[in-house]
Amino acid sequence: MASFNDLGLREPLLAALEEAGFERPTALQQAAIPILRREGNLVARAASGAGKTLAYGLGVLDRVEARAEAGDEAEEGSEAGTRVLVLAATPEHALRATLELVPLAQAVGLTVTASGRGWGTSAGEADILVATPAEVLEAVRTSGVKLETLEAIVVDGASEIEAMGGWDAAETLFDHAPRGAQRVLFSADMTPGVEDMVDRRIKRALRYPPSPAVPDAEPAAATGVFGYVIVSEREKLETVARLLGGERDGDAPPVLVCRSEERAAQVAEALALRGFMAGDADDEEVDVAVISSGAGPEELGAQLGGNPATVISFDVPPDEATLRALHGGEMTGFVLLLPRELAHLRQIARLALLDPRPAGITGEEPAGRDEVTAFRNTIRRAVREEDLSAQMLVLEPLFEDFTPAEVAAAVAALLRRKPPVQPAPEAAAPAAP
Repeated sequence: MASFNDLGLREPLLAALEEAGFERPTALQQAAIPILRREGNLVARAASGAGKTLAYGLGVLDRVEARAEAGDEAEEGSEAGTRVLVLAATPEHALRATLELVPLAQAVGLTVTASGRGWGTSAGEADILVATPAEVLEAVRTSGVKLETLEAIVVDGASEIEAMGGWDAAETLFDHAPRGAQRVLFSADMTPGVEDMVDRRIKRALRYPPSPAVPDAEPAAATGVFGYVIVSEREKLETVARLLGGERDGDAPPVLVCRSEERAAQVAEALALRGFMAGDADDEEVDVAVISSGAGPEELGAQLGGNPATVISFDVPPDEATLRALHGGEMTGFVLLLPRELAHLRQIARLALLDPRPAGITGEEPAGRDEVTAFRNTIRRAVREEDLSAQMLVLEPLFEDFTPAEVAAAVAALLRRKPPVQPAPEAAAPAAP
C-alpha cells in the first residue's frame, strides 16, 4: 500500500497529515488524489467512512495552492471570491466537513468556512465554502457569494442531497459554475438522478471504482458474516468499556482496532482511566489489545495471526481489504458504526463477500394478524433493504442527545399514532323550492 508521500503532495499538507496521525491513504484516497491534483473531473461511488473528505481536501487543495504560488503577480490583482465550493446534504454534514478541512486549508494558507454564523470568515470572503445547495443558492441570490471565481465544485454526498430535496438547487449551481471549474462528485448510491447529472454536468470524468467491462450477472454469495452496532461517537468508548467489564470469552484479550496510531493511543489512554490495561494482541495479561489499521491489511493480518479473540473495529474499515482482514476469518467481533457510515459498510462488505448483520436483529417473527408483529417486520425489511444514508443524516444530530433506541421509539410512536377521527360532514339542507 502506498504512503501519502508517494502521492506527490506538497510538504505542508504532508506535515498536516502527520500531525493529525494519518499514516496511509485509503483505497479511495490512493485512487482519487492523483486525479484531482491533475485537475481531472472525478465521479466516485463512496460514502462516509471511505475517507472522501480527505480525498478531495488533499487533491483539490494541493492543486489550488500550487496554482496560487505559480502566479503570485497575477493573483495580487485577482478578484476575491469563492475558489472551492463543497456541497453537503445538511448543515451538520457541512460543519463536519469544514472542521476536517480546516487543518489542510491552514497548512496551505487558504481560508475555509461553513455557511451560517459562528465563523470568523464570511461565506463570500473564504477561499473554500462548505454548505448545502439551498444555502449557497440563497447567498448567490443576495450577492453574498460569487461563483465567477470558482476553480472547483465538489458534491459531497450526491444521493443524500437528492433524497433531502436539494437536487434542483445543486443543478442551478452547476449551471452558474464557470465552464473550466473542476467538477467532483461523491455519492453513496449512483441513482438515476445522479447518473443523469453526471452525464449532463460532469464531462470527461474518471470513475471510481472503474465500471467493469462486463457486469456480473449475479452477485457472488457471501462467504462470511459479521455484526455491526450503530452508535454515536460519544457512545463508542462506553460500549467498549461495558464489553470489557464482562467476562472474557477465551484466553486471548479482545482486539480493538482504530484508524490511526494516534487514535489508538487516545483510546488506550481513555480505557486506562477506567482501569483497563491495554497492550499488544499477543499479550494475554492485558484486558484489551489496541492496535491501528493504518499500516494496511497485510500488516493487520500479521498482527492478528491466528488470534481467536473478539475483534472490534472502533472505526469503520476504510475498504474491503481491511474489512476482510479484520472480520473475514473465524474470529468473532463487530464494527462500531456511526449512523452516516452504514452505506459505506454495506458497499465494502459486498465487495469483501461478507454479510453485515445488525447486532440484536435476527429473522422476522412469524407473520400473522398481529399489527405490532407486522410493524416490526416492516421495520426489519426496511433496515435490510432500504438505502438509509439520507435518513441517518436527518437523525444523527438527535443521537448526541438521545440513545438510538429512544429515537427509534419516538419515530415508532409518531408512525403508529392513529389520526383523530374526523366527524362526518353534516348532510346539506335541502334546497328551498
